[in-house]
Amino acid sequence: MSSKCSIRSPSEVHIIGICGISGIGKTTIAKAVYNEICHRFEGYSFLENVREVSQQHNGLISLQEQLLSDVLMKKNLKINNVDRGINVIKQRLHCKRVLIVIDDVDHSEQLNALAVKYDSFGVGSIIIVISRDKHLLNEVEACHIYHPEELDSRESLQLFSWHAFKSDGPPDDYKEVSKEIVSNVKGLPLALEVIGSTMFGKRSLSEWENVLAKLKSTPDHQIQKKLRLSFYDLDDMEKDIFFDIACFFIGMDESYVSKILDGCNLFPVIGISVLIQRSLITIDKKKKLRMHDLLREMAKEIVREESPKQPGRRTRLWSREDVCDVLAKHKGTKSIEGITLKISQLEDVCFNTEAFVDVHNLRLLQLNNVRLRGGYEHLSKKLRWLCWHGFPLNSIPTNFHMENLIVLHMENSSVKEVWKEIKLLKRLKILNLSHSSYLRKTPNFSGVPNLEELVLEDCKSLVEVHGSIGYLEKLIVLNLKNCNNLMKLPDSIGMLRSLEELNLHGCSKPVQRSTYWFSSFPQYLGSLRRQHASTNLLPASFSGLCSLKSLNLNYCNLSEDMIPNDFWSLPWLRVLRMDRNSFCTLPANIRRLPRLEDLTLRDCRDLKLIMTELPPILRYLDVAGCSTMEILSSNISNLSRLRHLILNGCKRLQSLPKLPPCLEVLEANDCASLQGVDVEGLEYLKELVIDYDHFCSKSDEICCLPNLEMLTLEGCGRPQILPKLPSSLDTLFVDGDISNLLVNCGEIQSMETCHQSVQGVHMEGYCHHLGNTLRKNSFFHLQGHFEIWGSGSEIPEWISHQNMGSSISFELSDDDNCSGCQIQGLDVSAVFSVEKFTVHLRSHTVICNKTKGIRWRSFFVNWQTTSPLPLGQDLLWVRHITIPELWGFSGREAVFGDHFEVGDHVEVSVDIEAYYPSGSLQVKKCGVLLVHRPHEKNLSDDQSMAEYMSASDDDDDVVFNGEESVLVHLKDDENKISGHNIEGIAENGIDAKRLRIGL
Repeated sequence: MSSKCSIRSPSEVHIIGICGISGIGKTTIAKAVYNEICHRFEGYSFLENVREVSQQHNGLISLQEQLLSDVLMKKNLKINNVDRGINVIKQRLHCKRVLIVIDDVDHSEQLNALAVKYDSFGVGSIIIVISRDKHLLNEVEACHIYHPEELDSRESLQLFSWHAFKSDGPPDDYKEVSKEIVSNVKGLPLALEVIGSTMFGKRSLSEWENVLAKLKSTPDHQIQKKLRLSFYDLDDMEKDIFFDIACFFIGMDESYVSKILDGCNLFPVIGISVLIQRSLITIDKKKKLRMHDLLREMAKEIVREESPKQPGRRTRLWSREDVCDVLAKHKGTKSIEGITLKISQLEDVCFNTEAFVDVHNLRLLQLNNVRLRGGYEHLSKKLRWLCWHGFPLNSIPTNFHMENLIVLHMENSSVKEVWKEIKLLKRLKILNLSHSSYLRKTPNFSGVPNLEELVLEDCKSLVEVHGSIGYLEKLIVLNLKNCNNLMKLPDSIGMLRSLEELNLHGCSKPVQRSTYWFSSFPQYLGSLRRQHASTNLLPASFSGLCSLKSLNLNYCNLSEDMIPNDFWSLPWLRVLRMDRNSFCTLPANIRRLPRLEDLTLRDCRDLKLIMTELPPILRYLDVAGCSTMEILSSNISNLSRLRHLILNGCKRLQSLPKLPPCLEVLEANDCASLQGVDVEGLEYLKELVIDYDHFCSKSDEICCLPNLEMLTLEGCGRPQILPKLPSSLDTLFVDGDISNLLVNCGEIQSMETCHQSVQGVHMEGYCHHLGNTLRKNSFFHLQGHFEIWGSGSEIPEWISHQNMGSSISFELSDDDNCSGCQIQGLDVSAVFSVEKFTVHLRSHTVICNKTKGIRWRSFFVNWQTTSPLPLGQDLLWVRHITIPELWGFSGREAVFGDHFEVGDHVEVSVDIEAYYPSGSLQVKKCGVLLVHRPHEKNLSDDQSMAEYMSASDDDDDVVFNGEESVLVHLKDDENKISGHNIEGIAENGIDAKRLRIGL
């Protein structure tokens, strides 16, 4: 499998499919490859259980957010809808070389939502799609489809032994019986793992022989029945946990589920541990419960067998058809312990509560977007879990017996008042009423003394939190995020001694301000603004919050005088978010937070001073957008654990203290008043974002940074020089017009420290003068692609085949120099125009030899402009395409030039489209020239020509995991580009591993 990821050119995007039956090891193989090669990419993401996640509420959006978050390494990315997510993925990832694994795909909409297309990702990207449906892999034109094979006898025995004996082979006494067990499992990795885990700890040889006898009595093709051996070995409680997870809780948080199961007296701490040990379930990196499809189906099949023809006599119901039949016809019995029915918000499904009269033992009930009519006293008194998204009533009926509830989960409900009288729910641990838009006040909490989590996120109408909340001695999580009409919290919140997480993000409605008065009286109204913007949201004292670890106060309109003095004495606080508040200074008492690791004050635009000492173990400090901040604490140099320092947009910051040597990320662009950035001694620095002027003044120090991988130069304007770069540099982003750098060839030599030649140039301006000198001196010397675009209405005259429209057909003649000369690539050109706002473009070319029935396409190249393209104006595009950039639709990997000879009929089509906003552009003219290697007598003595010729011989040996090609954008402010200005670009040593220029 790994060889499939390393056999092609870095100028391609590869979509690779893994297809096979359940349990064959598709995901395991992908994980092994992913772990082996992920470090070679700019970004990477492993999207697990896509089929399962996509079925959840906003599941596709969740997958999009995870993909972007993983690749961009940014937390809390939010997508509003799937279509927007597709555009964001394309926009943000189309220039990134990424590795993405998409696990368990069963529908094309999942691939569409994740923008799985060749033109969505940067060159050199690998997209691995795992599916049991080969048709889906064909739909995305997977260039390779890998079919895992069953393990051979040696591999099977080794895998089995690792799980049964925790070694790579069985002890001598068990060798023969182990071989026979393995032989009966037939090389299926899942079965070997599960049965091996089941045998672990069985010391009696007779036990092993008994298991072998059962395996032999099961037909070879009935793998599920073989897997049941692991189920039969569980005790009754472990079986119940296994069934509950399989039928109701896959993909849910392990802690959340454990609370429910514990309330059912199933002892989940031990039970879940046993299921993990037996390889029957797993817990992923996000602490979600997972189970292999084969095992899930096995569990459900065992439940079906309880009563094959009468669903109402089974213990658990999950099929919509079965649930609706049982509830509509009142067929429920005391056998039923769990029901789940998830209906779309667009549907109207209603049942009578009398359907639950005989369902006395119901423990688990999920009725998302379902209406019930009748008396709620008919519902089971044994309910432990009630999940009812879209609950339709204004309040919970008084005759609804909920005294045994552990979790009450009612997101998007119509509740205005949770319950009218005090409810005594002594066992309730989680209450979630998020997104309940009509809820105005919380209930009295006196009757829920054991509540551990209270989640009221996005309850827009909430104005009051009952004072009894202070008596919830076991409350751990309180989430009031975006309750923006909540103006005051009860002081009793300061008594929550067990509280670990408090989220008040977006609480308190912002005050509208007059821009006229503010601009007229800045000093007076600066004070007045803080006075009105600040609120008394916070409780008077934080002294009782002795367990608090995470506090989010973003967007709360707070000023420093509204924060209680004892706030700064929280002994366990590790994360403090205070973005977009009205602080003028940071109180000195912040140094008294002994365990604070993460502090954000982003966009606190009134914050002028951070004079105080910062907490000693701080690891992350973000003050980006604090545009009036002038002084930063001098004790930063003593913060021995500080890894990230974000200062972007601190326009009045004049100087920086000496930075700690442990720093790994420093961002300090758009700091107009900053005198300089001292990076000397930052030996661990990996990422640096800095203004161009500061870079030039400190270039010698920056060049010596031994671990710098990513450098972003902002505010470049029209730089005249580009100082020497660090040899460790992996990515360079330049924001500005670098035309002088490219024209002044001597300055380009400063980039010789790296090892990948620039393979393309974008020029924005007039391209009317692209003469033969350019063709001879620039294009032919390039190993990679070369691209020019700008104003112009005529195809350059050197391009021999020209036509109106977006395609051209021609017959190869002697003038095309096919005989005796190997074709090295093509020059393709087009004249096009735009009719609407466009800032992102991409080009794509298809070449077809109709005589031989062979077709190729080039990979997409994306361009971004600093300003919208001129509407209705002709634009000229010219591109040199090399052989490694061509990807054959038929999967052929033959030498391109061997497929052309005199008399062949060739067709070339050009597509230029707006990438953002999306849409096709009008291509008015196009042209093509076959570029070939001349005879030896015509070769130049120029060294760069010799290097090009040598490199051309190795085109087919370029490996897929090499460095990606590079684009350089060149803008000419005088709107004129003549051939002699760029003749020497490609002849000079323009070296960089990755160079992005943002205009």
